[in-house]
Amino acid sequence: MEKLFEAGLAKKSEYDSLKELFTLCFEDSIEAVNAFFEKTVSPERVVAIFDGNKAISSLYLLESDILIDGVSHNAYYVYGVCTHPDYRNKGLMKKLFHFTEKLVKERNIEYLFLVPAEGYLFDVYSKFGFKKGIYYKEETVSAPTTSGSASFCENVSFVSYKAFCLERSKNGVNIASLKESTFKSFFTSCNGEATAIQTENGYCVFENNDGKVTVFEIYGDEKELLDIVFEKTKVNSLICRFPADDINNSKAYGMYKPFGTSPEIENAFFGIPYST
Repeated sequence: MEKLFEAGLAKKSEYDSLKELFTLCFEDSIEAVNAFFEKTVSPERVVAIFDGNKAISSLYLLESDILIDGVSHNAYYVYGVCTHPDYRNKGLMKKLFHFTEKLVKERNIEYLFLVPAEGYLFDVYSKFGFKKGIYYKEETVSAPTTSGSASFCENVSFVSYKAFCLERSKNGVNIASLKESTFKSFFTSCNGEATAIQTENGYCVFENNDGKVTVFEIYGDEKELLDIVFEKTKVNSLICRFPADDINNSKAYGMYKPFGTSPEIENAFFGIPYST
C-alpha cells in the first residue's frame, strides 16, 4: 500500500532536513540556504511533508503586503515550493497548498502570491486557483558616453521603502511588496546574486547574470544610481524593469489568489518601482 503523506507546519528541529531538500531542489549554496533559514524562516510559516524524518516537499511563506489604491492588504509570498525528485507526481504539492489555504483562512490572510520560476509553472499554479496579476515591462538603457566618478558600496544595504510603495500606489500602480524586515533578510540571503547600492540620494537593486544586468528596483536619483551600476558592472547596456501601465504590452511574472472578500488584482508590481 502506498504511503499516505500529510502536510503540516515544520519544527525547528526539522530544519536540517528541510535545508537538504532546499539545496537539492534549487542548487543554492549551503551558505545561502543557512542565511535564508537564519534570517527569514519561521516555523509558523513553513509548510512541509515528511517521510519519517526526511523532508520530501515544502514551501515557505514570507510576510508581505499588497497595496491596492493606497490600501494595504496582508498577504503571504509563497517561496521555495519544492518536492524531492523521488517523490514527484504523487500529489504532494496539492497537499501543501490545501494545508496552506487552511492556514491562510485561520490567520485572516487576504492574499497568497508567488512568482513562477519557469513559464510552464503558470499553468501548474493555475490548477490551485492562482491567477496572473503581477506584471512588468522592460526597457534597455545604454551606458553613458562619458565615464563618471561615482563610487559604490560592495555590501548590500537598504533603506526604508514603505513610503515609496504608498506614493507609487497613489499614482495608480498597485504594488505587491515584502514587509521591510522580511525584505532585508530575503535579499541578504541571496549571497551575492542580487546587489543593492545605496547613496544619500536613493538606492537600487540589480542582478548580474553573466554580463546581462537587470535593474529590478530603483528609487531616488536614477541617473546617479544607474551610472554607479554601469561603473560597477562595466556593461554597455542595462535592462531596467518598470511597473507595467498597460498589461496588454507587458509581461506577467507573478500570480495571486484572493481569500474572503479581498478584491481582484488587475495589475500589481512586485518590488519597489522607479520613482518617476
